[in-house]
Amino acid sequence: MKKKNDPYAKSGMSMMDIGSSLVTDMTVRDARFEYFWNYKPINKLVMGEDAWFRSKKKTKILIGGNKSSKTTHAIYEAIMIYTGIIPPPMKGIYPHVIPVNRPRRVRIIVYNFTEHFPMTILPLLIGDPDMGAEGMLPEAWSKYDPQQHIFYGPDGSMMSIIAIDPSERVDPRILRGPLIDHTVIDEINQECIIDESLTRLTKDGPNTVTNCYCPQEGTECWTYNRFYVPNFDPVSEKKRPMAEQHPHYETEVLSMRDNPSVTEEQIQVMIQSVKPWEVPFRVWGKYSNTASNPYFDIESCLAWDREGRCEEGRKIEIIPNDIDKDTGHFNGFMKTTELHNPNKYGIWKMWGGPKQGHKYVLATDTAEGNERGDFSVADVWDFTDSERPYQIAQLRTRALKPNDFAIQCACMATVFGSCLIIVEAKGYSGGAFVETVRNYKNLYHRTSRSRDRITETQTIGWDTNVHTKGPLLDNLYNSLRECLSVRIPSTNSSDKKRYTNYCPLKSRATLVELISYEERIEKNRDGSKKIILGAARGGHDDTVIAMAMAFWILKVETNKITSCNFKKNSVVNSLTELEKQAEIDEKGKRSFSNIKKKPNIVSLNQRRSLRNGIKKSSVH
Repeated sequence: MKKKNDPYAKSGMSMMDIGSSLVTDMTVRDARFEYFWNYKPINKLVMGEDAWFRSKKKTKILIGGNKSSKTTHAIYEAIMIYTGIIPPPMKGIYPHVIPVNRPRRVRIIVYNFTEHFPMTILPLLIGDPDMGAEGMLPEAWSKYDPQQHIFYGPDGSMMSIIAIDPSERVDPRILRGPLIDHTVIDEINQECIIDESLTRLTKDGPNTVTNCYCPQEGTECWTYNRFYVPNFDPVSEKKRPMAEQHPHYETEVLSMRDNPSVTEEQIQVMIQSVKPWEVPFRVWGKYSNTASNPYFDIESCLAWDREGRCEEGRKIEIIPNDIDKDTGHFNGFMKTTELHNPNKYGIWKMWGGPKQGHKYVLATDTAEGNERGDFSVADVWDFTDSERPYQIAQLRTRALKPNDFAIQCACMATVFGSCLIIVEAKGYSGGAFVETVRNYKNLYHRTSRSRDRITETQTIGWDTNVHTKGPLLDNLYNSLRECLSVRIPSTNSSDKKRYTNYCPLKSRATLVELISYEERIEKNRDGSKKIILGAARGGHDDTVIAMAMAFWILKVETNKITSCNFKKNSVVNSLTELEKQAEIDEKGKRSFSNIKKKPNIVSLNQRRSLRNGIKKSSVH
């Protein structure tokens, strides 16, 4: 029966509204209830059309800096599902069904119970006057068992707190048990934790998992490619159109400036109080691997990144065939790919095709092929113009073992006119690479004063050690500074300057590694200090080492670089297809968009193309 002035006695109320009203009526209105009931999420990033709270997707990601309200919003949603109460700001906004005819189960995953939970999560639940946190978990739902770490509600609902240390190897089966309506993972944890959480969802509840975190581990963190890149353009940092976003992930990025309760003065205080390399992720919520004490010209590298000098490139799959290790012929069939098996074949990024008479070098840094280890990297550089060298192809993978990676490199080098291959011949992976392609006819041999005492195989590749690494990196540093001194016409129509500096890079992965490369001082056990050159925390330096080896050859051992000459039938297929694509390119289409397998038949026009050289297939 309707009561006079009853705010819930409305016509056309949904079952969710009715259930929420009943749950609200049985709850004593206390200060925390009022704060929760009247709390308004910050802005259109989470409340606007097609925004975060309105999303029907099952996996919801909030990336943000300090004081950006990312955790507050995640806890607000968790309390709403745990209590079954839909506050006024969420009515007509929140799209998921919250069952009120049965107890609900919500889970919050934290790092530990000693710091993370009491300092970050608990104040948002029950408040902390010293921290200025009011808390928004109503008292009727705040019965807490400190032994089991579970909050109990008056209708039997539970909100459990689980601690999982991301630095330790954890069996995800600890998350098994009763099905969960909703899980919140605060900060970055192991990838298997979110995967297991997605398998433990109920069928009649919201069935959602929310992960909120600060992107402090940089672009090499597993979250970057899984959650950020599918929904945000990594170059422009703008959200992709709805049709291009991932169908199952709803991702939003919040900064301190998106929190209306944070003043501009507080933002500037934060910027001044943290280290410069921490500003991108702590203040603006952006992924960054910026070095704390950068080795290279960090300002120029960051400018290249802001200006979008690096491009995505075309994904090219090389399927090795007709490999004759004895004669040094490593022929592979090239095709464009979107759906691929990276565990079987290498997926290259290319920004152009080979051209007759140009000088190419393929430099590699080989890893063990461990999915959690370093990357195996191969870069093809065009060194025809020594003042304007440029990157033309790259393979960066963890999937391939050293021998498979070596074959991929030899096949690509064959495409580029059997160009010089430089490998870092260090450890198991370097040795396996050398042994696999030792009969390739154009391998780099280092100069050795004791060459008469060692075999030829032992001189293949670059030997990186305490004596060679310093000069190697110093040469790359100076080479990049020389590139900066080269002025080229600006292609940016909004740029008031008619000229800009020259950037030899095409791969953003290489640029990110240059930005993260740093010089730091560490102490030995005996208290003495040593200088370490390498990537910042969360970063890698594989492309930096490959690039450094290539530029050493350009500056110091130029005589070892040969000109591209297409005389072997082994590369006719690849060249023919690249030539056809170059003609399409001239009509305004992107390079390598439709490479398909063709019979090994060379027409008169194709022979003429090979004789006259490949037409320009990329703009640099």
